[in-house]
Amino acid sequence: MNMIVKLNLIPLCYFFTNCTRLFLGGFQIPPGTSLGFCIIAMGTNPQHFPAPFEFKPERFENRNSSNPYDYIPFSAGPRNCIGQKFAMMELKVTLSKIIRHFNILPAVDGLSTGIHNPADRGDKIDNPYDARLGFFLTLKSVNGLYIRLRRRIY
Repeated sequence: MNMIVKLNLIPLCYFFTNCTRLFLGGFQIPPGTSLGFCIIAMGTNPQHFPAPFEFKPERFENRNSSNPYDYIPFSAGPRNCIGQKFAMMELKVTLSKIIRHFNILPAVDGLSTGIHNPADRGDKIDNPYDARLGFFLTLKSVNGLYIRLRRRIY
């Protein structure tokens, strides 16, 4: 379940102001510049995650062998999200209760996964059931997430 949960975490962008002169990618960034980095872009980088838009939860199985900072949905270090443990526990408990009692189905039979590569201009979102991501305090779908639930019969 940990691998499935990590596959679908949608983090927000972080902003900070640098205190010293930085050199990034051949560019000099003066002190006091406001910088931001988009964690969702880091988590879908094909250099670290081959085929990032395919459903492959096993990519998180052996995370000890790679750079621990190439996937950080809750940030990292001493100032990471204080709600990380609570959020993960809440997500796992809720997901396990739903899966225990329901089969989760696409909103309409025959739909694609709805996972789109925003860098691929040919990858069009032409389905009204696919999520449209919007940046608010956190990243979320502006049109909701459409699914069907079918009660499990034991």
